[in-house]
Amino acid sequence: LLRFLDGETDLFNLRGADYSVLKPLEKAKHFKIYQAGPSLGSFFVALNQQSQVPWKKKWFQNRDLRRALSHAIDRVSMADSAFNRFAAKQCSPLSPSVPFFYNDEASCYDYDPWTAKTILTEIVGFQDKDKDGILEDEDGHPLEIVLMTNVEDPTRLQLAQMIREDWRKIGIKVHLLPMEFNALVSKLTVTRDWEAVVMG
Repeated sequence: LLRFLDGETDLFNLRGADYSVLKPLEKAKHFKIYQAGPSLGSFFVALNQQSQVPWKKKWFQNRDLRRALSHAIDRVSMADSAFNRFAAKQCSPLSPSVPFFYNDEASCYDYDPWTAKTILTEIVGFQDKDKDGILEDEDGHPLEIVLMTNVEDPTRLQLAQMIREDWRKIGIKVHLLPMEFNALVSKLTVTRDWEAVVMG
């Protein structure tokens, strides 16, 4: 971005967060911003369904719990805050930028914290037995999740912080653990010592 603003490069693929910096300079710096639609990239949350903690493995393998977590994420606020409204909702593994393969009829879980909490308590069986605001499973384990992302990516870090807050609202305690990218990849692929991750 700095090299582009200094005239050292002719082309810059801006992120949503860069728009508010660049748009006011468009005429004065003699460049043109084009909106070319969604990029090929995407951001996602993954849960370790092979967790080394037996009860967390059981949680993450439960489709209803995963559905509740998805309902609890406010994607519209994410698009507004993290991407300056330049984000496309993606409900399948492929980006809408690849229309030949993208299925815009793929089911999506809209933001609905009430439904999320109802699924957790009435279908999955979590309850706030000790009235501390954190749900517990039938064996008394508090619904706590360690959410990791790489510290070098400010967008992923912002998304992880927003997810932590969204999940807190439905009774989940999230421990945010930003770490250096190579250490994160090692946990994901070598030691497999992880619970949840925001990646792209």
